Amino acid sequence: ESSPLTHDGFHVENGESVIHQHHELHRHLSLFDLTCLGVGATIGSGVFVLTGLIAHSQAGPACFLSWAIAGAAACLSGLCYAELG
Repeated sequence: ESSPLTHDGFHVENGESVIHQHHELHRHLSLFDLTCLGVGATIGSGVFVLTGLIAHSQAGPACFLSWAIAGAAACLSGLCYAELG
């Protein structure tokens, strides 16, 4: 009979894994951190809404080309970071 294996909080017995919760999450964010997170989310969403309004009224279809180039650059930089990990 094989002995049960444990690995990273999982208990494996007879080919089935059972989760054992030994750890609790501790609070690490302060009130200042949460306030900054909320303000950043509000400003960030406002920037994207404003970009859409300006693109609709002034830029036209060339704005799509700019977003496509920026998206391709973001994907390429993501691939560079993937090589590091």
